[in-house]
Amino acid sequence: MKFNRFLLPALMAAAMCSCSNDPKDDPDNDWIVNFNSVTAFTKDAYWEFCYDKEYENSLTFINFGEAVNFSHSCDATEYGGVTYYSWKGFTPSCATDLKDYTAEGTWIAHQWTAMPGRGVNGSDVYMVGFCDATETADDALTSTSTVITSASTKTFSPKTAYVTNTTYGYYSMKNGSNFNKAFTDTDWCKLTFTGVDNGVVTGAVDFYLAKDGEYATKWSPVDLTPLNKCEKIVITMESSDTGQFGMNNASYFALGSFIWGY
Repeated sequence: MKFNRFLLPALMAAAMCSCSNDPKDDPDNDWIVNFNSVTAFTKDAYWEFCYDKEYENSLTFINFGEAVNFSHSCDATEYGGVTYYSWKGFTPSCATDLKDYTAEGTWIAHQWTAMPGRGVNGSDVYMVGFCDATETADDALTSTSTVITSASTKTFSPKTAYVTNTTYGYYSMKNGSNFNKAFTDTDWCKLTFTGVDNGVVTGAVDFYLAKDGEYATKWSPVDLTPLNKCEKIVITMESSDTGQFGMNNASYFALGSFIWGY
């Protein structure tokens, strides 16, 4: 596993814990990762190494000596003399552009913004997550696409994840696109967080990005304690608009911070 030289030990979010003591010395505290330690961004405000295979799975964050890894993979395919780049998993972003690019059809160039426009508690940096649209929660035991892993010990106890829609995800559901229909009040889209330990599912939690005509546009805490102690969390997406090749609407979400214990 590589450690990105730009990923300094993650900062503790004081507003989200009782004090800044090392959690190993204070059982009332938890380990918290926000993403403000990432500083390498392109002019379009996404992670500079998003499409660099040398940095695959290098998104490891350290807090008081404990570490978690956020999966990241990328690929480049040449077709007709043109190289097309793609990625899955997590990518840090500091984008604030909330424009609706549906009419222009240029969402791939603008896939980087969380709906709140900033991170949790107004922080500059957050993660954009991109799931494999062909996978569901039933694939959790084999999926390697969008995964949070305990990097310093074999297992950890997930506590809370702060999540919301990205602009691309939100507007693809609200407006429709060349790939999916516009959602109605009966449509839905959800994230599933599945805990996995030694090849066994330890628990699962759903969070709806869209349901009953409403969409997640603010950072919402998701209680991950039902996942129990596990070695990794596999994140998948499903929606009511699903076809032969999986979910049709854009399979993006945003992660503002992650809290865990042992």
